Amino acid sequence: MNKILRNPRFRHIVEINSGIFLITLAYYFFLLPNTLVIGGIMGLSIIFGDYIPEWLFLYTSYAILVTIGGIFLGKKFLFRSVYGAIMQPTMVFLLAEVFNIAPEYFMNMISDANRLFIAIVCVGILNGVGGGLMFKNNATTGGMDVVQKLVAKYMNVPMSVAIYVTDGLVILIGLLTFGLERGIFAVLAMLLSGKIVDMVIIGRRNRKALYIITNKTEEMKKLIYELLNRGVTILDATGGYTMQNKKMLVSIVNNREYLKIKERIPSIDTEAFAFVIAASEVLGGFANRNNLKLPAEVIKEISN
Repeated sequence: MNKILRNPRFRHIVEINSGIFLITLAYYFFLLPNTLVIGGIMGLSIIFGDYIPEWLFLYTSYAILVTIGGIFLGKKFLFRSVYGAIMQPTMVFLLAEVFNIAPEYFMNMISDANRLFIAIVCVGILNGVGGGLMFKNNATTGGMDVVQKLVAKYMNVPMSVAIYVTDGLVILIGLLTFGLERGIFAVLAMLLSGKIVDMVIIGRRNRKALYIITNKTEEMKKLIYELLNRGVTILDATGGYTMQNKKMLVSIVNNREYLKIKERIPSIDTEAFAFVIAASEVLGGFANRNNLKLPAEVIKEISN
């Protein structure tokens, strides 16, 4: 059993299905009953919900767009999209037609005063985590992203612009259809979802790449070892104006560690130049000194 759970393919399947399920819950129970349009094909299905059942609109739109994507974007995109394009509307169909659960099931338990606020929080969490799991596993439902990729490819615009334009148009139509208040709450839900998607994909922990240019390399290295218990990479650096050769120390630290060493750097070298860059993702070893194989002379120096 443990072997199955550790299998990357098994985890991949579980995360994709979990992502589709969470996105469906956000759509069916919180976006749909509140007519919140946050873009995409699901947003269009809400706009045209009075004329065609949402699950049927999703099936039809996904089928058309995935086919177009397969033709113009290749077989790889087709295989990556077809599963989500089938499963997501199928889950909506099961909830609506088979289990006959009303979209208002959860919203009826919430007072009118808090209805939209609760809705955007739930959408942000469910849609954000679900979308993050999908993106993390390079999966898609093959909906509006087909249009966005085609716009970016054939109109020669950045992908970000294509996303803003296509989803922006859907949100604008939703705003004109359901009113300004719904439109504002929809935008808030979309922003919250995007933030949580990033957290799922790259992680919540905010690490920093710390760079220190100094003439007192050994003392600064010893400070990092002793104070932070972190490893250090030493690079050669040359001043552009003075042409003096110095050493640059690089270490990955978390926020708390950065605050600790920030106060101590001037005590080692008052002329040291230090700066930090946000490291949203760190691959490989985020090592502390306990699992570093240090040279014997370094260990002896640190211990003194």
